[in-house]
Amino acid sequence: LSYEVILGGVKKDGLKNYSDMSSDELAEAFEEYENHCRQAEYDTVYSVSRYNGPSGIYFVADFCTTTDETTVYSRKYYTIAEGCEISIALQTKLAGDPNDTTTYIFNEDAAGVAKDIVDNVSYSQMKEHFTDTSMFSELFGYVLGIVVTIGGLGLILWLLIKTTSKPKKKF
Repeated sequence: LSYEVILGGVKKDGLKNYSDMSSDELAEAFEEYENHCRQAEYDTVYSVSRYNGPSGIYFVADFCTTTDETTVYSRKYYTIAEGCEISIALQTKLAGDPNDTTTYIFNEDAAGVAKDIVDNVSYSQMKEHFTDTSMFSELFGYVLGIVVTIGGLGLILWLLIKTTSKPKKKF
């Protein structure tokens, strides 16, 4: 059984971490997520559940989707942490045999890779580096433009001096 693990995240303002929600807020968020999954463009949603892992609370969806005559089976772990929507998904083109717990993607044995990632992940805010700012990008562009211009003019001047000044020949 071959599969791929896909990690994704989107930072959004105003999101509350699942681990900071009350049980009522979490139940409401889960219902919202379940409705979203069932209304999304998946061919079949097999199950939507909640998983309380060591690294936080996740909503888990098992589904399949078909595009260009290829069916892809997926298990997706979704959470909100540090103001980011984060998803960790395991997907494969082969679902395996539902009667064989070692190959069926939606059984814990086969999805252990994604679950191990989910259980061992840690979330923290990354400090912004000064090179990630728009001011740095604009300033760097201006400086680079000036350096290239001066370098080009210097090269032209050097070539002119080199070609026009001929040394005097001694007889």
